[in-house]
Formats: sequence, structure tokens, C-alpha cells
Amino acid sequence: MFIALLKKEWLLTLRQKQVFYSLFLFSTLVIMLIYFGLEVLDVLPKGVVPPVIWLTLVFGGTLQLNRTYDFERDEDVLEGMRLIPGIATKFYLSKLLTNLVMLFLILLFSTFIATLLFDYPLMANLSNIVIPLILGLIGLAATGTTFSTMVKAHHKRDILLPTLFYPLIAPLSVAVIKSFSSAEPLVWIKILLAFDVIYVTASVLVFDKMLEG
Repeated sequence: MFIALLKKEWLLTLRQKQVFYSLFLFSTLVIMLIYFGLEVLDVLPKGVVPPVIWLTLVFGGTLQLNRTYDFERDEDVLEGMRLIPGIATKFYLSKLLTNLVMLFLILLFSTFIATLLFDYPLMANLSNIVIPLILGLIGLAATGTTFSTMVKAHHKRDILLPTLFYPLIAPLSVAVIKSFSSAEPLVWIKILLAFDVIYVTASVLVFDKMLEG
């Protein structure tokens, strides 16, 4: 059942190539706005690049998370899903894995663009930024997938999701950004691991009730 749900998600996603274009274009615009804003101030510190990549992932990822239930919402698929016993966890995990992959693509693209614009020595710093970014991505996807479930039927979900979502991931964002420059990054990485375990576990536990709603 899980494999079938995952296959369905990717078949639908790959049919909508415009989604990839919009996500990559938006991510590029975010990075360029920050770049030119700093350039006006004659300040382009190399240390700003990892936080820029993270912020681009958060803002670009919100577009992807907002469309998590586009197909189910349009075709009333959720009504049928509620009638299938024991499907909630598998359904959530298929959505989560799809969002993880999509956010990872945004992360790769944003890293590439930011590296070019800021002339950032990526390979020299890769070991310092890859673990915080991946752990942050997991927490972002888990929380965003859950909250997109909460607002899926709301007519103002495009506004409502960021309003609910951003305050909750603020501690996650702080931990990611702090881990880039901290003298003891392992402390922040442990905090990120704790966030991920809490967010993913809580999401799996409450998704069944959310699906019923």
C-alpha cells in the first residue's frame, strides 16, 4: 500500500513540471534579493551563505508544502481515504517522503545558485553545513506536511499555513543557523536531532485524527 501511494505521488508530481519551474524561480529570486541587498551595503561575508541557503529553503519549501494536498483536495480523494482502515500512517509517510525529496531538490538548487552568486567555497565548507541543513530539512518537511493537513480545506490556506508554520519552526531555524557558526556545532546538531524525532513522531501520532477531520 505504501509503495502504491508513493508511486501515485510521484506520477502526479512529475506530470506538473511547472511546479519545478516555479519553485526554482522563486528560490532564485529570494537569493538574488538578499545578494543585491547586501551588495548595496558593500557587505558580502562568506559566512552569510549557509543562512541564506536555509532561508531560501524555508520560503521556497513553503510553496511546495502548500500544494501537498492539491490533487486530493480537487478530486475529493480524502473522502475515500478516510474509509480505508489503517491507511493514515502510510498516507502521511508517502506525503512526507515526497516533500522531503522536493525540499532536497530546492536545497540543491539553492546551494548551487548561492555558491555562484556569493563565490562561496562550498567544498571547503561542505562538512560544516551539510548535516545541519539535512536535519533542518527533515524537521521542516515533517512539520510542514502536518500543518498542510490541518489547513488543507481552508480557503485561505496559502496565508494560514505560513502563519501557523513559521512560529513553530523558529526554534528549528535558530538551531540550524547557530550550528553554522557555533564553536560547538555538535550541541546544536543534537538539538536538531531532538527536534526531528519530536516533530516526526508527533506528526505520525496525530495524523490519523487530522485525516478524519
